[in-house]
Amino acid sequence: AIVGQGGNGDAFVYSNGQATDLNTLIAAGSGFTLNVATGINDNGVIVGTASLAAHPNETFGFELTPIG
Repeated sequence: AIVGQGGNGDAFVYSNGQATDLNTLIAAGSGFTLNVATGINDNGVIVGTASLAAHPNETFGFELTPIG
């Protein structure tokens, strides 16, 4: 799998021939936008940076763990 930042400015994962915007995988209404995915390990755990609409001048780290 490959991770990064898409042309729309959102973090993505590319796996099995399909790109997925990581923002579609988090809870709607969280206020967070996952901007850049910077790494993925052999277990599928993805890390990167996010922003929060309520704090536009701050950057937050994120970790996404696969379910199942």
